[in-house]
Amino acid sequence: MKRIYQLKSAIRSEMKAQRDALADADVRDMSAAILKSLQTLPEFIAARTIHSYVSWKNEVDTKPLIELLLRQQKQVVVPRVVTDSVRLSHHFIKSQSDLRPGAFGILEPDPGICPRAETSQIDLVVVPALAVDFGGHRLGYGGGYYDSFLSGLNATKVALVYQFQIVDEVPTQKEDQRVEFIVSDKGLYQRS
Repeated sequence: MKRIYQLKSAIRSEMKAQRDALADADVRDMSAAILKSLQTLPEFIAARTIHSYVSWKNEVDTKPLIELLLRQQKQVVVPRVVTDSVRLSHHFIKSQSDLRPGAFGILEPDPGICPRAETSQIDLVVVPALAVDFGGHRLGYGGGYYDSFLSGLNATKVALVYQFQIVDEVPTQKEDQRVEFIVSDKGLYQRS
C-alpha cells in the first residue's frame, strides 16, 4: 500500500511540474485540439446532460467546452466541493457567470442560483486527471472526490489530458475508478 502511495505521489509531482511549465499558448492550442477531438466522440454527441469540471491553473481548459455546450443547449452540470466531507455536489449552470471561487480557489456553481442535479441525470462526465493510462486508470489530485462520484455512476466517463499525461501504467487501488475514453491533443482513445 505504501509503495502505491509513493508511486502515485511521484507521478503527481512529475505531471504537475510538466503541466505547470506549459506556456499559455500551448495550453490554449492543445486544449483546442482536445475539444475538437472530443466533439467527434459519438457518446459526446448523443449526450444531453454533460458534467464538466471547471479548469484551473494549466489543466486542459474546459471553459470553451462549457461555452460550446451552453450554445448547443445541452444541460451543463458542474461540481461543487462539499467542504465537510470528501464529496461533490452537482449543479446545473446556465452561464459561466453562475460560477464563483470555491474550495481550493476553483470556480464552482453558486448553490443559491444553480439547482442541484441528480447523478442519474448525467449522460457523460468530463473528468480531470493528472495522469491516465490506456487501461482507463486515472490519477487525480488524491482527494478521492472524483473516485467517490464516479463509483456506481452509469454515465460515459472521459478524461481530458495532454499527451504527455498518458503514462504506461497508473498505480491503482480498489476504490480508483476508470474512464472509458481518453482525449488528448494527439487524439481520442478508448480504454483497452
